[in-house]
Amino acid sequence: MTNTPCCGAEGLKAFETHQVNIIRCATCSTLWVDHTGPKVADTTWQEPDLTPVFLKALGERRTTQAQQLLNWLPDLPPPILDYGCGQAIFFDKARQAGLDVWATDLALPAGSYAKDTDRFIPIKEPWTIPAGDWGTIVLLDVLEHHADPRAFLASLSAQRLVIKIPLLRGPSGAVARALARLGKPNQLENLLLVGEANPHRAFFTSKGLISVAAPRRLVSRRQIADVGTELPERMTGRELGWKGLPLSAAGGGLAAISRIWSDTAVFVFDHDPATSP
Repeated sequence: MTNTPCCGAEGLKAFETHQVNIIRCATCSTLWVDHTGPKVADTTWQEPDLTPVFLKALGERRTTQAQQLLNWLPDLPPPILDYGCGQAIFFDKARQAGLDVWATDLALPAGSYAKDTDRFIPIKEPWTIPAGDWGTIVLLDVLEHHADPRAFLASLSAQRLVIKIPLLRGPSGAVARALARLGKPNQLENLLLVGEANPHRAFFTSKGLISVAAPRRLVSRRQIADVGTELPERMTGRELGWKGLPLSAAGGGLAAISRIWSDTAVFVFDHDPATSP
């Protein structure tokens, strides 16, 4: 069995479907995903389910998260790079707060706040970093898509990293894993973004991410809600009206318990003075 990229420990077989093979690190329980289905052309932000309704609902959640992050992290060393900015909502909120912030991505969705600004830096190749002496690099829903996250983080020279990642140990992940064990992998494959151009390649545990980020020092970790009452629009990409009330209530419930049990967490890492040049 192949050793895992996080701890270098034995990789134990976790799940297998006709589209993915998943191994679990014997030391930290991080899950590593090998997508065995057909490769998909890169159509980032162009999938047919990314409707205006979906993007609006996603934007509402990202707006809430961006404000929470800025409240939690008031001392981000400048300049700040919102890497893989997408809708660029964090970039916009940080700019409104008067921070020295820039945005970068391969492509932008319709309505992105990074469009038509002099602080957007386009990148031509995946996982390249714009030139600059960055004080903070913000990676929101980015790292889990990288095939070699340890090498990528090692290439970043910023003093501080803010990393938001999905977990597979929150409510949705627990249900998906239980169903997969029962031979019903559809929900798990949906969480893994199977069949999309940029699928999830890892689901870190806290211990696994700390290992991958080494020798950086963990400064803080917080649970954060990744869904709320906008859940119906996020799941269907359309307005459901009163028919969406059960899903809306479920999303609100997930948001309410997110401080103690969530499918998403935010980590802050700094260079360890003992190992920094």
